[in-house]
Amino acid sequence: MTVDTLSLPTVHNAYGLLTLQLAANRGIDRELLLEGIGIAPAALHRPEGRITLRQWGRLIARTLKLTGQPGIGYEFGLRNNLTSHGIFGYGMLSRPTVREVFEFSSRFHALTTVACGMRHYVDNGQAVLHLIECVPYGSLRQSVIEMSLVSWWHTLVQSLGGIQPQFEIWFEWPEPAYYAMYRDQLPPVRFGTGVNELRCPAALLDKPLNTSNPVTAPMILTQCERELSLLQPSGDCLTRVRAALLSRPGEYPNLEQVAERLCTSSRTLKRRLQRQGASFQQLLDEVRHQEALRLLENPSLSVEEVASRIGYSSSANFTRAFRKWVGNTPGAFRVQLRQQGSATQ
Repeated sequence: MTVDTLSLPTVHNAYGLLTLQLAANRGIDRELLLEGIGIAPAALHRPEGRITLRQWGRLIARTLKLTGQPGIGYEFGLRNNLTSHGIFGYGMLSRPTVREVFEFSSRFHALTTVACGMRHYVDNGQAVLHLIECVPYGSLRQSVIEMSLVSWWHTLVQSLGGIQPQFEIWFEWPEPAYYAMYRDQLPPVRFGTGVNELRCPAALLDKPLNTSNPVTAPMILTQCERELSLLQPSGDCLTRVRAALLSRPGEYPNLEQVAERLCTSSRTLKRRLQRQGASFQQLLDEVRHQEALRLLENPSLSVEEVASRIGYSSSANFTRAFRKWVGNTPGAFRVQLRQQGSATQ
């Protein structure tokens, strides 16, 4: 994440409006809250409009100061819902299983804000959404992380419909005094864990969703991919190429196709990558490598299925590439994962 990213319009308008509503509920005048921040009130009401991370950070900081409520992050998360997220929220509803909701959320979370990201994995029988900090939050760090994790929980519960999972929120810091005000509105929360995560039983992952729609899901996915590519800062060539490669897992575009999508020539794209110490093939291998590791964690997928999903025509070719990446075969890697899992039980 570059400093310039803070000045790009990447935060969904709905988050700015929700912050204003929370302040209004505390009697804070809207004009006072927005003074000098550079956000036009009318612009916040554009359905697909966005504000910058710097503007949103200033809005949060001023809300905290004027309301005197350090727990505003909890309130933000509790008020956030599927409709706040635009196309991202509909994308969650369209997925067929909880596992795919987690995968979708990890992949497209930047559509809500690039201030943080998430990755998912399974740990000792628990499905985990782990928060990744993408920008320095400074004095706002705890509030922003509370906003994010409580929002994830609240939105996921809505997307799961009738399913009532046993979620837990884990925070790295000690329990703050203001938590007592919100305890009854939240799932179980653990403090002092050293990580910032949302957890639920892994058995939930393969539960089907009643809201899934095989007809609209591909259309929503395409729209999310398009919006994600538009959010990438133009100067961050590596990020944009990775996004293009991940747009259709298993159908990785070649150099010419990626260049066309980024509105440039293949020669110019190669030159830009070289200036950043990378090559197209290196990024393609990196993306396939990371996708392979993620997919191999799913025991329901065979090695052949994993190979196909990351674009290899045969498991033999995939095995040769995987051995080059990690020095071991996919099968041996899975055995190692099982042994590690047993050792922690």
